[in-house]
Formats: sequence, C-alpha cells, structure tokens
Amino acid sequence: MATQQQIIDKYAKKFAQSLKDELAKDKRNATGRTSDSIKGNPTNNGFTVTGNRSIGALIEGRRPTKGSGKRTGKSEWFEDLRRWCEIRG
Repeated sequence: MATQQQIIDKYAKKFAQSLKDELAKDKRNATGRTSDSIKGNPTNNGFTVTGNRSIGALIEGRRPTKGSGKRTGKSEWFEDLRRWCEIRG
C-alpha cells in the first residue's frame, strides 16, 4: 500500500504533467521553456506547482506594459517576446 507522501508525490507529478499537456494541446509551446519549467512539488499535506515567470501570462494573460516597458531588470522580457514571435511566426 502506498504511503500518503507517495500518493501526494504521484498527484503532484500528474497535475504538473496535465498542465504541460494542456499547453501543448492549445499550441502554447513556442520554445518549450515554460512547459519545461513546470514542476509539481510535494509538501507535507499537499503539493504546489511552480513554473517560470511567464506561466501566469500564458494562463491569465498579460497586463499592458507601461511606459517604454524597459524597467530595470526586466528588459530581458522583450528579448524573450521577440524570440517567441520569431518562433511562432
């Protein structure tokens, strides 16, 4: 019989995989980096799912960029977006 922690681990991985499958089904995998970043992390009494910073934009959409959009430390976002656009066409 499986322990509680083994069951939690199983479902953490299963849920993370279902998110990856959903992104692939909806053709939201341009580079695959976001999908690859999704991880199910077991805790004592449940699990969390983590991913890189762009996962929220994929799921909920992205709010408009204010000003020039080049905030300190965030300019790499534009490079990521440019790369994504080139791949998506």
